[in-house]
Amino acid sequence: MLEILSLIKARLSVLVYVVAFDATLLAVSGFSISPSILIISTLSVYLISLANYTLSDLLDLEEDRINNPKRPLASGKVSKRTALLFIIASYALAFILGYFINLLFEAFLIVSAVLAYAYSGNGIRAKSKWWSKIGISSLGVFIAPLTAISITGFSIRVILMALILMLWGDFSINLGDIFDYEGDKKTGVITFAVAYGKDNAIKLLKALLAAQLVAETALLISFKSFNILYMGLSLLLFAYFMKNVSVLERPNLDRSYIKQLKNVTRIMIIVLQLVTLSFIL
Repeated sequence: MLEILSLIKARLSVLVYVVAFDATLLAVSGFSISPSILIISTLSVYLISLANYTLSDLLDLEEDRINNPKRPLASGKVSKRTALLFIIASYALAFILGYFINLLFEAFLIVSAVLAYAYSGNGIRAKSKWWSKIGISSLGVFIAPLTAISITGFSIRVILMALILMLWGDFSINLGDIFDYEGDKKTGVITFAVAYGKDNAIKLLKALLAAQLVAETALLISFKSFNILYMGLSLLLFAYFMKNVSVLERPNLDRSYIKQLKNVTRIMIIVLQLVTLSFIL
Protein backbone atom coordinates (compact mmCIF):
# COMPACT_ATOMS: atom_id res chain seq x y z
CA MET A 1 0.00 0.00 0.00
CA LEU A 2 2.84 2.41 0.83
CA GLU A 3 4.36 1.73 -2.58
CA ILE A 4 1.10 2.61 -4.30
CA LEU A 5 0.73 5.79 -2.26
CA SER A 6 4.24 6.88 -3.22
CA LEU A 7 3.28 6.53 -6.89
CA ILE A 8 0.12 8.57 -6.47
CA LYS A 9 1.30 11.43 -4.27
CA ALA A 10 3.17 14.49 -5.46
CA ARG A 11 2.11 14.09 -9.11
CA LEU A 12 1.59 17.76 -9.85
CA SER A 13 1.73 17.15 -13.62
CA VAL A 14 -1.25 14.79 -13.37
CA LEU A 15 -3.22 17.45 -11.52
CA VAL A 16 -2.39 19.92 -14.30
CA TYR A 17 -4.00 17.64 -16.90
CA VAL A 18 -7.09 17.04 -14.80
CA VAL A 19 -7.63 20.73 -14.05
CA ALA A 20 -7.07 21.60 -17.71
CA PHE A 21 -9.69 19.06 -18.79
CA ASP A 22 -12.24 20.15 -16.18
CA ALA A 23 -11.67 23.87 -16.79
CA THR A 24 -12.14 23.39 -20.53
CA LEU A 25 -15.23 21.23 -20.08
CA LEU A 26 -16.89 23.62 -17.64
CA ALA A 27 -15.90 26.84 -19.42
CA VAL A 28 -17.12 25.69 -22.82
CA SER A 29 -20.32 24.07 -21.54
CA GLY A 30 -21.20 26.87 -19.15
CA PHE A 31 -21.42 24.36 -16.30
CA SER A 32 -24.32 22.57 -18.01
CA ILE A 33 -22.74 19.17 -17.52
CA SER A 34 -24.30 16.24 -15.69
CA PRO A 35 -22.51 15.73 -12.34
CA SER A 36 -22.12 12.02 -13.09
CA ILE A 37 -20.49 12.75 -16.47
CA LEU A 38 -18.16 15.29 -14.83
CA ILE A 39 -17.10 12.87 -12.08
CA ILE A 40 -16.63 9.84 -14.34
CA SER A 41 -14.74 11.75 -17.05
CA THR A 42 -12.54 13.51 -14.48
CA LEU A 43 -11.63 10.25 -12.78
CA SER A 44 -10.92 8.62 -16.14
CA VAL A 45 -8.61 11.49 -17.23
CA TYR A 46 -6.87 11.34 -13.84
CA LEU A 47 -6.24 7.60 -14.09
CA ILE A 48 -4.99 7.71 -17.70
CA SER A 49 -2.64 10.59 -16.85
CA LEU A 50 -1.36 8.83 -13.73
CA ALA A 51 -0.81 5.60 -15.70
CA ASN A 52 1.02 7.50 -18.46
CA TYR A 53 3.40 9.19 -16.03
CA THR A 54 4.07 5.99 -14.10
CA LEU A 55 4.76 4.20 -17.40
CA SER A 56 7.21 6.95 -18.32
CA ASP A 57 8.97 6.56 -14.95
CA LEU A 58 9.24 2.80 -15.50
CA LEU A 59 10.63 3.16 -19.03
CA ASP A 60 13.00 5.99 -18.05
CA LEU A 61 14.33 4.28 -14.94
CA GLU A 62 18.02 4.43 -15.86
CA GLU A 63 17.89 8.11 -16.77
CA ASP A 64 15.96 9.00 -13.62
CA ARG A 65 18.62 7.35 -11.50
CA ILE A 66 20.91 10.12 -12.78
CA ASN A 67 18.52 13.05 -13.23
CA ASN A 68 15.81 12.37 -10.63
CA PRO A 69 17.13 9.82 -8.12
CA LYS A 70 14.47 10.71 -5.53
CA ARG A 71 11.54 9.49 -7.61
CA PRO A 72 9.79 6.37 -6.20
CA LEU A 73 11.06 3.93 -8.84
CA ALA A 74 14.52 5.46 -9.24
CA SER A 75 15.06 5.47 -5.47
CA GLY A 76 13.93 1.87 -5.07
CA LYS A 77 10.94 2.71 -2.91
CA VAL A 78 8.69 1.08 -5.49
CA SER A 79 9.51 -2.18 -7.27
CA LYS A 80 9.17 -2.61 -11.04
CA ARG A 81 6.54 -5.31 -10.51
CA THR A 82 4.38 -3.08 -8.32
CA ALA A 83 4.66 -0.22 -10.81
CA LEU A 84 3.69 -2.48 -13.72
CA LEU A 85 0.64 -3.85 -11.92
CA PHE A 86 -0.37 -0.33 -10.94
CA ILE A 87 -0.06 0.84 -14.57
CA ILE A 88 -2.18 -2.05 -15.88
CA ALA A 89 -4.88 -1.51 -13.24
CA SER A 90 -4.98 2.26 -13.86
CA TYR A 91 -5.28 1.86 -17.61
CA ALA A 92 -7.98 -0.80 -17.26
CA LEU A 93 -10.09 1.30 -14.90
CA ALA A 94 -9.63 4.44 -17.02
CA PHE A 95 -10.85 2.63 -20.15
CA ILE A 96 -13.79 1.05 -18.32
CA LEU A 97 -14.92 4.45 -17.02
CA GLY A 98 -14.33 6.06 -20.41
CA TYR A 99 -16.67 3.56 -22.05
CA PHE A 100 -19.55 5.03 -20.03
CA ILE A 101 -18.90 8.50 -21.50
CA ASN A 102 -18.81 7.73 -25.23
CA LEU A 103 -16.63 6.07 -27.86
CA LEU A 104 -14.92 9.32 -28.90
CA PHE A 105 -13.87 9.93 -25.30
CA GLU A 106 -12.54 6.36 -25.21
CA ALA A 107 -10.60 7.00 -28.43
CA PHE A 108 -8.90 10.03 -26.86
CA LEU A 109 -7.83 7.87 -23.91
CA ILE A 110 -6.36 5.24 -26.23
CA VAL A 111 -4.43 7.85 -28.23
CA SER A 112 -3.10 9.33 -24.98
CA ALA A 113 -1.83 5.92 -23.85
CA VAL A 114 -0.24 5.20 -27.24
CA LEU A 115 1.56 8.56 -27.19
CA ALA A 116 2.82 7.88 -23.66
CA TYR A 117 4.42 4.63 -24.81
CA ALA A 118 5.77 6.20 -28.01
CA TYR A 119 7.45 8.88 -25.88
CA SER A 120 9.67 6.51 -23.88
CA GLY A 121 9.03 2.98 -25.15
CA ASN A 122 11.73 0.78 -26.63
CA GLY A 123 11.79 0.70 -30.42
CA ILE A 124 10.14 4.12 -30.74
CA ARG A 125 11.47 6.25 -27.89
CA ALA A 126 10.47 9.61 -29.31
CA LYS A 127 12.21 11.42 -26.45
CA SER A 128 15.63 10.31 -27.74
CA LYS A 129 15.48 13.02 -30.46
CA TRP A 130 14.41 16.57 -29.73
CA TRP A 131 12.05 17.01 -32.72
CA SER A 132 10.10 13.82 -32.05
CA LYS A 133 10.13 14.51 -28.30
CA ILE A 134 8.60 17.95 -28.75
CA GLY A 135 6.13 16.63 -31.34
CA ILE A 136 4.87 13.67 -29.32
CA SER A 137 4.80 15.52 -25.99
CA SER A 138 3.02 18.50 -27.58
CA LEU A 139 0.33 16.26 -29.01
CA GLY A 140 -0.03 14.44 -25.68
CA VAL A 141 -0.50 17.67 -23.74
CA PHE A 142 -2.84 19.09 -26.39
CA ILE A 143 -5.12 16.05 -26.15
CA ALA A 144 -5.83 16.47 -22.41
CA PRO A 145 -8.20 19.47 -22.69
CA LEU A 146 -9.14 18.58 -26.29
CA THR A 147 -10.81 15.45 -24.93
CA ALA A 148 -13.62 17.73 -23.75
CA ILE A 149 -14.77 17.91 -27.39
CA SER A 150 -16.13 14.38 -27.01
CA ILE A 151 -18.64 15.79 -24.50
CA THR A 152 -19.20 19.42 -25.54
CA GLY A 153 -18.81 19.12 -29.31
CA PHE A 154 -16.36 21.15 -31.43
CA SER A 155 -15.54 24.64 -30.21
CA ILE A 156 -12.79 27.11 -31.06
CA ARG A 157 -12.50 27.77 -27.33
CA VAL A 158 -11.59 24.14 -26.69
CA ILE A 159 -8.89 24.41 -29.37
CA LEU A 160 -7.49 27.62 -27.87
CA MET A 161 -7.48 26.23 -24.31
CA ALA A 162 -5.75 23.08 -25.57
CA LEU A 163 -3.23 25.23 -27.44
CA ILE A 164 -2.46 27.29 -24.33
CA LEU A 165 -1.85 24.16 -22.28
CA MET A 166 0.31 22.72 -25.07
CA LEU A 167 2.51 25.84 -25.21
CA TRP A 168 2.94 25.88 -21.43
CA GLY A 169 3.59 22.14 -21.56
CA ASP A 170 6.32 22.66 -24.16
CA PHE A 171 7.78 25.38 -21.95
CA SER A 172 7.86 23.02 -18.96
CA ILE A 173 9.34 20.14 -21.00
CA ASN A 174 12.13 22.25 -22.49
CA LEU A 175 12.82 23.78 -19.10
CA GLY A 176 13.16 20.25 -17.74
CA ASP A 177 15.56 19.40 -20.56
CA ILE A 178 17.86 22.16 -19.38
CA PHE A 179 17.62 20.69 -15.88
CA ASP A 180 18.42 17.18 -17.24
CA TYR A 181 21.15 18.40 -19.59
CA GLU A 182 24.03 16.41 -18.09
CA GLY A 183 22.07 13.19 -17.64
CA ASP A 184 20.67 13.38 -21.18
CA LYS A 185 24.15 13.80 -22.65
CA LYS A 186 25.41 10.73 -20.78
CA THR A 187 22.48 8.53 -21.81
CA GLY A 188 22.37 9.68 -25.45
CA VAL A 189 19.08 11.55 -25.29
CA ILE A 190 19.26 14.32 -27.90
CA THR A 191 17.05 17.07 -26.52
CA PHE A 192 16.89 20.56 -28.02
CA ALA A 193 19.30 21.75 -25.31
CA VAL A 194 21.79 18.95 -26.08
CA ALA A 195 21.52 19.44 -29.87
CA TYR A 196 21.70 23.24 -30.00
CA GLY A 197 23.07 24.29 -26.63
CA LYS A 198 21.56 25.84 -23.54
CA ASP A 199 21.58 29.40 -24.95
CA ASN A 200 19.35 28.45 -27.87
CA ALA A 201 17.16 26.38 -25.54
CA ILE A 202 16.62 29.53 -23.44
CA LYS A 203 15.67 31.47 -26.60
CA LEU A 204 13.13 28.75 -27.38
CA LEU A 205 11.62 29.17 -23.91
CA LYS A 206 11.19 32.90 -24.52
CA ALA A 207 9.55 32.25 -27.89
CA LEU A 208 7.09 29.84 -26.25
CA LEU A 209 6.23 32.48 -23.64
CA ALA A 210 5.46 35.00 -26.38
CA ALA A 211 3.33 32.44 -28.27
CA GLN A 212 1.25 31.52 -25.22
CA LEU A 213 0.54 35.20 -24.50
CA VAL A 214 -0.84 35.55 -28.04
CA ALA A 215 -2.96 32.41 -27.58
CA GLU A 216 -4.31 33.67 -24.25
CA THR A 217 -5.26 37.00 -25.86
CA ALA A 218 -7.07 35.10 -28.64
CA LEU A 219 -8.98 33.09 -26.03
CA LEU A 220 -10.02 36.29 -24.30
CA ILE A 221 -11.30 37.70 -27.60
CA SER A 222 -13.26 34.49 -28.28
CA PHE A 223 -15.29 35.10 -25.12
CA LYS A 224 -16.09 38.59 -26.44
CA SER A 225 -15.39 40.21 -23.11
CA PHE A 226 -12.53 42.07 -21.48
CA ASN A 227 -11.50 40.16 -18.40
CA ILE A 228 -9.09 42.29 -16.39
CA LEU A 229 -8.19 39.43 -14.03
CA TYR A 230 -7.25 37.05 -16.85
CA MET A 231 -5.34 39.59 -18.98
CA GLY A 232 -3.61 41.08 -15.96
CA LEU A 233 -2.52 37.67 -14.73
CA SER A 234 -1.34 36.68 -18.21
CA LEU A 235 0.85 39.78 -18.51
CA LEU A 236 2.16 39.37 -14.98
CA LEU A 237 3.10 35.73 -15.63
CA PHE A 238 4.70 36.66 -18.95
CA ALA A 239 6.93 39.26 -17.26
CA TYR A 240 7.72 36.94 -14.34
CA PHE A 241 8.79 34.01 -16.50
CA MET A 242 10.72 36.16 -18.97
CA LYS A 243 12.73 37.55 -16.08
CA ASN A 244 13.37 34.15 -14.52
CA VAL A 245 14.22 32.46 -17.82
CA SER A 246 16.92 35.11 -18.34
CA VAL A 247 18.47 33.96 -15.05
CA LEU A 248 19.12 30.57 -16.67
CA GLU A 249 21.84 32.23 -18.75
CA ARG A 250 24.04 32.58 -15.68
CA PRO A 251 27.01 30.16 -15.56
CA ASN A 252 27.10 27.47 -12.84
CA LEU A 253 23.44 28.02 -11.97
CA ASP A 254 22.15 25.79 -9.17
CA ARG A 255 19.97 23.03 -10.69
CA SER A 256 17.49 23.44 -7.83
CA TYR A 257 16.55 26.85 -9.28
CA ILE A 258 15.42 25.20 -12.53
CA LYS A 259 13.45 22.57 -10.65
CA GLN A 260 11.69 25.23 -8.58
CA LEU A 261 10.85 27.22 -11.71
CA LYS A 262 9.40 24.09 -13.33
CA ASN A 263 7.18 23.47 -10.29
CA VAL A 264 6.05 27.11 -10.37
CA THR A 265 5.16 26.62 -14.04
CA ARG A 266 2.89 23.68 -13.20
CA ILE A 267 1.18 25.57 -10.39
CA MET A 268 0.74 28.59 -12.65
CA ILE A 269 -0.94 26.45 -15.32
CA ILE A 270 -3.47 25.26 -12.74
CA VAL A 271 -4.18 28.80 -11.56
CA LEU A 272 -4.55 30.09 -15.11
CA GLN A 273 -7.02 27.34 -15.99
CA LEU A 274 -9.09 28.15 -12.90
CA VAL A 275 -9.05 31.86 -13.71
CA THR A 276 -10.44 30.97 -17.14
CA LEU A 277 -13.63 29.91 -15.38
CA SER A 278 -14.08 33.53 -14.25
CA PHE A 279 -15.39 34.21 -17.77
CA ILE A 280 -18.67 32.51 -16.88
CA LEU A 281 -18.89 32.93 -13.11
